[in-house]
Amino acid sequence: MHDGYTDQQIADELYLGMRTVEREINRLMRMSGSRSRFTLGAAATRLGWLGAATH
Repeated sequence: MHDGYTDQQIADELYLGMRTVEREINRLMRMSGSRSRFTLGAAATRLGWLGAATH
């Protein structure tokens, strides 16, 4: 998500189902109080949820 991946690209990269990715993104949005993927990215940075990029 942080590299602009679509849900399908995230699912493929992590070997997960598309619905699993959608559910997890929605869960993270609720946890962070975000209303969009953009604000989720900002909240994830602020909350320290993002590790170092590996690629």
